[in-house]
Amino acid sequence: MSQYNAESISRKLREELLSGVYMPNQMLAEREIAEKFQVSRVPVREALQRLCQEGYLIRFPRKGYLVNRLTEEYIRQFQQVRYHVESMALMIAIQKAGDAEIAALLQTPPGTEGIMDPYNTSNTYFHSSLGKLSGNQVLADTIYKNLRDTSLAVFQYPSLIEKQVNCHAEIVGAMLERDAEKALAALAKDMQMKPVLRYSYL
Repeated sequence: MSQYNAESISRKLREELLSGVYMPNQMLAEREIAEKFQVSRVPVREALQRLCQEGYLIRFPRKGYLVNRLTEEYIRQFQQVRYHVESMALMIAIQKAGDAEIAALLQTPPGTEGIMDPYNTSNTYFHSSLGKLSGNQVLADTIYKNLRDTSLAVFQYPSLIEKQVNCHAEIVGAMLERDAEKALAALAKDMQMKPVLRYSYL
């Protein structure tokens, strides 16, 4: 009996998509995936549909599943939206969160470095925790979902990795100083964006 179910298959395929096992514009077939994991097509279909919902794949009836490719323009627009969403969370957290809560953003759980799963990395932990710190569940959920596209973009455009600068400590330091403009500038540098003007979200 196979050890795989829909959840574990989708997790494994997600890791393989992000590590380059499957390339953009490549077609995947349910039958081939089922043979690979030695399961029926039922859990495979569920796993593939889940990856379609997450944006990794595009389903073509009677043909298969196409590995999605993000355009550079889409990534640019996505980063703009992501930055503004996280800026909202940051501004609220600066005004409402305590020092201990803000400092805890840097307490990355062990074992998250170098993991391909976009929902289980040190970077994901920091940004998703920032969303939670705002106390706004809609913001937190939006930030968490946005991190999937970030990982997919990095996979498809490896040059982004070379340009990435981790400014988490700088962001936290500015938040502890209650310096919103400095924190927004650090967040912008972390995402390679231009900082927004300082304004209140309360």
